[in-house]
Amino acid sequence: MLETHLINNYKRMDIAFEQGSNYTLTDTSGKSYIDLLAGIAVVNVGHSNPHVIRSVQEQLPRLVHTSNIFRIPLQEALATRITELSFPCKGFFCNSGAEANEAAVKLARLYSFNKRGADNFKIITLLRSFHGRTMAGISATGQEKVKLGFNPLLNGFEHVEPNDMEAMAKAARGAAAILVELVQGESGVHPLDRGYVRELRQFCSDNDILLMLDEVQTGIGRTGKMFAFQNYDIEPDVFTIAKGLGNGFPIGAMFAKEPFASHMVPGTHGSTFGGNPLCCSAAMGVLDAFETDGILEHVQHMEAHLRELCEAMLGRGTIMSYRGLGLMYALELPGEMPDLVKACLQNGLIINQTSPSTIRLLPPLTIDRQGLSQGLEILENTIRNLT
Repeated sequence: MLETHLINNYKRMDIAFEQGSNYTLTDTSGKSYIDLLAGIAVVNVGHSNPHVIRSVQEQLPRLVHTSNIFRIPLQEALATRITELSFPCKGFFCNSGAEANEAAVKLARLYSFNKRGADNFKIITLLRSFHGRTMAGISATGQEKVKLGFNPLLNGFEHVEPNDMEAMAKAARGAAAILVELVQGESGVHPLDRGYVRELRQFCSDNDILLMLDEVQTGIGRTGKMFAFQNYDIEPDVFTIAKGLGNGFPIGAMFAKEPFASHMVPGTHGSTFGGNPLCCSAAMGVLDAFETDGILEHVQHMEAHLRELCEAMLGRGTIMSYRGLGLMYALELPGEMPDLVKACLQNGLIINQTSPSTIRLLPPLTIDRQGLSQGLEILENTIRNLT
């Protein structure tokens, strides 16, 4: 255990990084690494992206924070750009994905309360989901391991198996909302079936239930579209984003269609720091990068290359299977390898495991063919050495 004055709630590796550029990181000893994690799907436009740097540097000497008591023009402009990239809706800005999901839960319950009274507050989520570490977040999450020790949780949350429309329809009778990730990231990158998602959309429309999508990990280009729901050809009533929106700056958001958004009136919700000028400037820089550098098209090309590399590893027996969307992939190993992350770090590669036998790859979306090829070569050699 590292002895510092920090609470020991993270299982930290004894490595500290001091510099990053696109898809590489350099630690305090000068060693370089290929980053296939991107700060857990955060640094989508790459480390030290010039668009983000420029935008923040222009804003920093002008104004950092005022509060949401006053208008924030950059916040308004950012909301406009997000609606132009999605569909007509209105947004609320906060500091993280967990806070964005909290806002979505509050909106769903407020809408249902205003329309149907106090009894229709139930929210249905999926087993093996992840929606954040706050009390509402862990109550919504369909994994018991994140709830242990935190009872009593918030009531009114039920979890059903993914891709089981019959179970969902049964559980959601009288519900306020259904909250899902279109690709379940924390449990091992499991995309939902397209037919199931279309049925969910129709079911919610037919029963006046809000369809809320947690796009915290999948949003901002991660799946090859700006938002994962665009891969499924649907529109949610509410969606939440964070992670890649700020490229490392703390910003999250909830966006909702009308008439749902209008149920949040002054006094129903708020955030002290949410959407302050500095964080909004970072997010504007992120969107500038997408607009200027053709990142979405690049992700589609890089996914094709990643699939080729995975197919080759599959053919050589290094992995058993792979799955994913865009640059959000999971690789299944032939057996458990609990020391793989540490061994990869020793070999100059940053990856993540969601289980001892499942690798999760979340590289910066700006990674090139060479970076992917070198990264997966290191990964394959490391796996072989551990076998």
